[in-house]
Amino acid sequence: MLLKKETSLENIKGDGIFLKGSVKKGQVLCLYPGLVYDFSDPIFFQSIGNMFINQRSDYCRVDGNDRFISKIYFKSYANRDNIILSNGQYIKQCDSSWLNFKYIHDDGNVENYWKIRKQYSILNHLNIGHYINSPVSEDNKFKSNVMYFEYDFLYNDWPYHLRQYIPNVFYKQPYDSSPVLTKSILLISLCDIESQDGNIELFANYLHLDS
Repeated sequence: MLLKKETSLENIKGDGIFLKGSVKKGQVLCLYPGLVYDFSDPIFFQSIGNMFINQRSDYCRVDGNDRFISKIYFKSYANRDNIILSNGQYIKQCDSSWLNFKYIHDDGNVENYWKIRKQYSILNHLNIGHYINSPVSEDNKFKSNVMYFEYDFLYNDWPYHLRQYIPNVFYKQPYDSSPVLTKSILLISLCDIESQDGNIELFANYLHLDS
């Protein structure tokens, strides 16, 4: 279980992600959500004062900001690729409920955990990687325990009904023959982690491992 609550970083006001439970080294913990920009896509205005832009080694950038113009852009493009059925219903092709994580603060109580997340219609509870902090500190208390892993969602691997859980979408669709549905960034554990009380915060280093 991943909890979003006040960070343990000193002199920092904001939230972080804490683990309640246990994970093994190399396990996927969560995904970094956001609109995906290719290296040639315009991102100047979205980048102003934006600390949530995460760049991959292929120069694609993932904008995980859940506020302001970034939020407006993501909501707009998230609805672009919805599939409309003959009965008027539609199948979502990505998850936009991660934008509501900014309203959520967990207290570690399992019952409250599900209650508050249901209140804000969170669809995929793993789409919360944008709240993991990357501190620059020599203190072992803040040592990195997760890292970024670049991952591509492929059309053939993800049927229509599962794409609604993916928290990423391209700003501009690639050429027609591309097998890539969207690009993303996962966060994987660097070591075995165990925290039954939910008091171990996850910290990411700035290294990226591509697939």
